[in-house]
Amino acid sequence: CQKLRIIGTERAVRALAALLAEERTSHAARYALEGMPCAEAGAALREAAGKSSGAIKAGLIDSLGWRRDQQAVPLLVPLLADADLTIASATASALGRIGGQDAIGALSAAWEKGPPALAPVVLESLLRCAERLQAEGDAPGAAVLYGGLLNRQLPPQFRAAAWRGLVLADAGQRSDLMTRALSDDDVPIRTVALQLVRE
Repeated sequence: CQKLRIIGTERAVRALAALLAEERTSHAARYALEGMPCAEAGAALREAAGKSSGAIKAGLIDSLGWRRDQQAVPLLVPLLADADLTIASATASALGRIGGQDAIGALSAAWEKGPPALAPVVLESLLRCAERLQAEGDAPGAAVLYGGLLNRQLPPQFRAAAWRGLVLADAGQRSDLMTRALSDDDVPIRTVALQLVRE
C-alpha cells in the first residue's frame, strides 16, 4: 500500500477499495488512495465512506479532506450533525481543508446549531477556509469571513486569529485596525498587532 501511494494508478484502485472496510487494512489502503491523483481513487473513498461507520468512517472522511475532494462535500455536510462526535469532528476538519462556499455555509450552520464540543474544530476549519480564500486571491471573500467571525463571541485565541486574518486580507482597513489594536486593552489582539508590526 505504501508503494502504491507513490506509483499506483487507477488499475490498483479496485484492489485497494476492497481493503477499506476491514479494520486491519483500512488505514493502509486509504493512505494509498489518498495520495493517488486519479479520480477513481476519490470515488472509491467516497463510496466506502458512505457505507462504513465508526473509526473507519472517520478515517475515510479525513482522507477525503486531505484530497480536497469537492465532490465529497454533499456526502460530508450531513455528517456534521452525526451523533458520533469523532465523525462530526473529522467532517468539520475535512470541510475546512476542502473549502468553498458550500463548506463555509455548512460549517457556519454547524457552529450556530452544533454541540459545544464541536465548536473548536468548526472554528478552526472556518479560519482555514478563510486562509484558503486569501491564498487563492479572493482577499475580499476572506475579509468577509474573518469579519463575520469577529462579530461573534469567540474564545480569545480564535478571535486573535480572525483579527490577524482580517488585517492581512483587508488593506483598506489595515491602518485603522492596527492603530486601534495597539492602543486597546484587548491583550491578545494587541499582542498579535505587535507581532504584525515586526513582520
